[in-house]
Amino acid sequence: IKSVKVSYKDVTVNGQKKIIAIINLSEFGDDTVGLFNQAVNEILTKNVSGIILDVRNNPGGYLQTAVEVASNWVKQGDLVVSEAHSDGTNQAYKASGNPRLSGIKTIVLINSGSASASEILSGALRDHNLATLIGEKSFGKGSVQELVDLPGGSAVKVTVAKWVTPGGKNL
Repeated sequence: IKSVKVSYKDVTVNGQKKIIAIINLSEFGDDTVGLFNQAVNEILTKNVSGIILDVRNNPGGYLQTAVEVASNWVKQGDLVVSEAHSDGTNQAYKASGNPRLSGIKTIVLINSGSASASEILSGALRDHNLATLIGEKSFGKGSVQELVDLPGGSAVKVTVAKWVTPGGKNL
């Protein structure tokens, strides 16, 4: 299953025909950045009036993929998310690339199944006033976890930090 699908809806607003792009983002996986870039290239040729970004029931995926997708809206060098550790240190993840979608009105659809990288993307777009979030409270997986190998082949997952949006909110 492809992680990015795009479709279009013709709507009439105040007697004028408009095109809305609907991007369904099902996960932040290996194919996401390439497929998302293809979708953006196509969207830009259609002169859309708005974008609906659907991340409902998206369980997340790779952090770097979320940052790269967010970089299509967030200005280069601006914060997408930070990793806040209990010792007071922070790791900032900033947008890179060209924010080709920043001038297009965007709505993000979220629900309780939107987690992790979905929340990172949604939080960044909201905090930079680049999108309006609509739906339910998201999953709330605001923690950074690492797998620690134990003797005998077992392992334990340990929370090492929390994700914080550009506006300072814990996911």
